[in-house]
Amino acid sequence: MRFTVQTMVYLAFACMLVGFGPSASVPRGNLISTLASQDPPDGESASVFPIQGPTDPAELESFLDDLFTKQMKDYGVAGLTFSLVKDGQVFFQKGYGYADLETQSPVNPATTIFRIGSATKLFTWTAVMQLVEQGKLNLDTDINTYLDFIIPDTFSEKITLKHLLSHSAGFEEQAYGMMVTRYDQIHPLGQWLANHIPARVRPPGQLAVYSNYGADLAGYIVERASGMAYPDYLETNIFKPLGMEYTTARLPLPPELAPRLSTGYRTIQDSVQPAKFLIPATRPDCCISSTAADMASFMIAHLNGGQLPGGKGKILETATAAQMQTSLWAPDPRLKAFAYGFMEVILNSQRILYHGGDIPPFHTLVVLIPDQNLGFFVSYNTDIAGGLWSTNLLSFVDHYFPQDKVAPQPPKGFDARAARFAGYYRLARGSSATMEKVKDLLSWAVIKPSPDGTLLWQPAFSPVSIPLIEVEPLLFAEPSSGLTSVFIEDDQHNITYIYDALPAGHPYEKLAWHSNPYLHYGLIGVCGVLFLSTILATLAGFVLRLFKKGKPVAQPLSRAAHWLVFLISALYLLASVIFLLSTGSGEAIVYGQMSTVNVALGIWLFAAILTLPLLVFAVLSWKNRYWRITTRIHYSLVTVASLGLIWFLSYWKLLGFRY
Repeated sequence: MRFTVQTMVYLAFACMLVGFGPSASVPRGNLISTLASQDPPDGESASVFPIQGPTDPAELESFLDDLFTKQMKDYGVAGLTFSLVKDGQVFFQKGYGYADLETQSPVNPATTIFRIGSATKLFTWTAVMQLVEQGKLNLDTDINTYLDFIIPDTFSEKITLKHLLSHSAGFEEQAYGMMVTRYDQIHPLGQWLANHIPARVRPPGQLAVYSNYGADLAGYIVERASGMAYPDYLETNIFKPLGMEYTTARLPLPPELAPRLSTGYRTIQDSVQPAKFLIPATRPDCCISSTAADMASFMIAHLNGGQLPGGKGKILETATAAQMQTSLWAPDPRLKAFAYGFMEVILNSQRILYHGGDIPPFHTLVVLIPDQNLGFFVSYNTDIAGGLWSTNLLSFVDHYFPQDKVAPQPPKGFDARAARFAGYYRLARGSSATMEKVKDLLSWAVIKPSPDGTLLWQPAFSPVSIPLIEVEPLLFAEPSSGLTSVFIEDDQHNITYIYDALPAGHPYEKLAWHSNPYLHYGLIGVCGVLFLSTILATLAGFVLRLFKKGKPVAQPLSRAAHWLVFLISALYLLASVIFLLSTGSGEAIVYGQMSTVNVALGIWLFAAILTLPLLVFAVLSWKNRYWRITTRIHYSLVTVASLGLIWFLSYWKLLGFRY
């Protein structure tokens, strides 16, 4: 959906907007080049520095002031809020910049409310685990047991709550209808879920691919098992016990809280301007609004065995809180991915649980470091800040848990194995069954061998190549940071995916030859040239005939064939223009406003049907010798182009009304 970075980010949900352009998930190359290292490979040592976590609030403030002041200046951030907890108490909290630029209202970490986006999911998973404690839910039971509609049995394996917690249920991701334009358009959660069941494209447990729908399912199961609406449940069982008085899952915000909500901003040509709020159609994946101080209480509870110090504010049993922090799913034993709802990674030998949240123009990060009894929360009110969470994580870990980066060396003989990893890869988080698949035309990357014994990862249209060095079979590291990636192979030892340590839930799938993006670019280009040349030649011929006297009358079939190819060419080009104009901003898909898009889809379908008589006329043009040979060749090429475009439209789920 991205035709500009801001458009894409502004319409994104939870690190990503599935639409008509590149994914908004944080680019792999950016993460690999900016994030701290994983544990060093076996046989290598890392020097551990004496600093281990913040010990002085004044020193932490100085560090954060330098970090955030620079970000606000460089990226035009209007305001942000921060809190850090340590050893069961708030160690430091501070607001930066403004909650409202017009009134010059400063951000107050205790009372200024920010929308936390997909960090909402941490509350959904906590609610699930509360009900597991009570015996109302079982993590290993088929989720259809808890629903009043049926998730189709595409695979023999049943989806369980563990699969939802680890984003490994196997759903494809869809953006259609994920937002509404008014609060009164929000339908009951169960009704929306039943009407928007995405295709199941993988057996559950096979691969973790981030899923908003899966989190919404979990939230609905909370409603069904508890007998309470999702916002009511959270208020009663999490917010109130923890004293989170400025936190809500209600849309719109209650009248007593709405005035405290920060204005959202976006940057347009270096100007920071107010931005409209996105209204999600569902709550459990992204609806919560909170303050840094309230989020501090939530972090303390998770770090302190499920309750606030002194036995106050209990939300989980100690064993349950510990279970939520244990590893649940990983693509490989050597790479962390998901705990029970938390994302998981090792940075500078520190095991980190985290979750991002993006509901533009707000961008959030929640981080727990359980072994240090430490956590921090940061949230921005400006859309350009979407990628800064990786910078914050890197900067914090490198400053407080510094470690030497030991760059691996390319192994001998890798050249003989390099070819099996090379190829084009697409972001697996997306759609393969609906027209949203077409976003993959721009959300891909290429991996190619390098003469120096490394692999080079190059995101689509990026001039930057990221080197990857093999450190163990199928395990690769970026040399400057050491951050690892693992390749996944099938039973025949063919490479199928590459899974990165960060961000969890965003693997890339290796493409077959016929999915090569440049093949499709070439097909589009050739078809466009042939269709446009047909229209121009026809119009030119029409103008010339107006001034040509005594011209012979063409055969009726010849004239019909001539005008048919003109009509089909015009229809294909017209539909393409309408489609690009109606989907360029992404709003048509995410808001489900498909009337104009349907015009384009209908025209494409009509043109495809007309290709059958076009094929007949192409044969007749040679049999009956219509026109000159060059005209017949051109006519035949246009016919082939129409057939090729039908395959293209079918491949990208654009032939028909598939959304």
